[in-house]
Formats: sequence, C-alpha cells, structure tokens
Amino acid sequence: MRYTLLLLPLLVACAKSETPQNETAAAPGPMALTDADFAGTWVGTSMPEGSDSVVARFTEICGNGTCKGVLEGMPDTIVSTYTLSGDSAMGSAGPYDNPVVGTSVLESWTVHLRDGKVVGTGMVRLATNPDSVLLRYHLEGSRMQ
Repeated sequence: MRYTLLLLPLLVACAKSETPQNETAAAPGPMALTDADFAGTWVGTSMPEGSDSVVARFTEICGNGTCKGVLEGMPDTIVSTYTLSGDSAMGSAGPYDNPVVGTSVLESWTVHLRDGKVVGTGMVRLATNPDSVLLRYHLEGSRMQ
C-alpha cells in the first residue's frame, strides 16, 4: 500500500489531459429568413394570449420591409414596417384608429415561418401611453396562392 501511495502522484502527473470529443455534432440553427420567404399575401387570425378565441382576421400584403393589412370589419388599411433578423420578422404599425377600442393604438409583432405558415405574437398599446398594453395576442397565418 505504501508503494501505491507513492506512485499515485506520479500517475496523476503523467496522465493525459484530454478533452473528450463531442460525440454529436450540433444541429444547424434555423435558416435566416429572407424577404423572398416573407413577401406575399398572408391571411390569418389573431387570438388573445392564453386563448384560442379569434379576435381578428387579417389579410396582409408584405414585401420590401412593408406590410399593408386589413382587419376584417375595419375599412382602413394598416401599414406596418418590418425588419428581418435571423429566422424572425419583427414589425410595428401605428398610430392608427382602432374602432374596437375607440382610440388610436400602436401595434408590434414578431413572427416566424413554420411549415409554410407564419406564427407569432404581438401586442396593441395606447398611442397616447405606449406603456399601456391593451392586448397581447398570438397569431397564425397562411400564404395565399
């Protein structure tokens, strides 16, 4: 046993310090979204956060950083601007008059493309007090052919 205790420091000092190789290669991240992927006409629905009750049906025509949209039951076109970052499109609109809430609002949203659909989240805020969130929602839309 005495010899074992004397050899132990020598064995530790001589042991190879190897970093184990990663056995599985990292899966590639999502593909970067391009304007060609996002451009087109989209139709879909918006539902309040935590609910599947439809509060709005929309049609959006998007391309070159701008979406022109109509909400069912609203006569005015709402113009959004968007930017692409990674696998997402982030947009904002307003202020615009929203007859449902009876005042001017701002809107922001983020979407991803999944299986040929846009899915994402957004929020509607008072234009006069952007810290006041009136509605958080999730949305899903499909490209019109």
